[in-house]
Amino acid sequence: MSLVDPCCAGLAKAFLMRTRRHPAGSKPSRDPMFRREGSSFDLRNIREYYPTDDPRRVDWRLEARTGRLFVKEYYEEERDGVVVLVDLSLSLEALADAASRGAGQDFAAKAAESTSASIAWTLGALGEPVFLLAFAARPLRALEKPRGGLGSRELDSFFQGIGPEERRGTAITQAARSARRRSRYGRAIIVSDFLDPNFDPDALPFRKLYFVRLHRDFRRLAGAATDIEVEDNESGRRLLLPWDGKERNNYEERLRELETSLAAGGRRRSFFASIGGQEDLPAALGALLEAFHA
Repeated sequence: MSLVDPCCAGLAKAFLMRTRRHPAGSKPSRDPMFRREGSSFDLRNIREYYPTDDPRRVDWRLEARTGRLFVKEYYEEERDGVVVLVDLSLSLEALADAASRGAGQDFAAKAAESTSASIAWTLGALGEPVFLLAFAARPLRALEKPRGGLGSRELDSFFQGIGPEERRGTAITQAARSARRRSRYGRAIIVSDFLDPNFDPDALPFRKLYFVRLHRDFRRLAGAATDIEVEDNESGRRLLLPWDGKERNNYEERLRELETSLAAGGRRRSFFASIGGQEDLPAALGALLEAFHA
């Protein structure tokens, strides 16, 4: 069975129809759904300077007036692509463990692969240039389609043969920097549980960020128990952890802090969705495309 969800074909078709329709008498833009920052004379935006920007793009006249660094972005005929970063660290197997107690087991066993493959396939079907990078403690493998059109078999093959020894640890920022250098694309979709203790959204070198969190609520699994035995997927050890009122409150606080950070609005953080099972994927993918289209 393919990793690409069956909903993807319908979503791609719906968005393709949307981008091809224009009111009578109107003039379609060069690219109604996706535009790329370039070097033409068609000004797109003025924004604050990021450390990853080319210093030659700084507007020094504006800096002289404001004392702050800004860069100008221009439309170009060629479209900006998108990086799809997929976290394959062993911590994501907890989603499979959780789902094995109920529905959605097949999806959960490969939740990160299926979610990112569905995203990459749909964007490719829309003609979007895609750079797909799988990572754990380091980048594992990459696939680029500068003209879109990723096939489902190609995506299935991409995720095959990555063993558990390669999946130990998580380093989101390192993977993001590697993908930015290799692709030069200005937008990134990150599929992860975001349990990397060193993760900092503000350190990611992209103009637009889209976060897709894979999550199964631990509170529902633990129930009313006062302690719970869990397996540390990174070390292989089984741990007996307290699960009293204090630990429940700590868990809820950490969860709120993480999701508040991921969902924080702003010029760079454009989208956040949480996926707990296969039933959540179609709505999340549709909302992601809406965010791209906005």
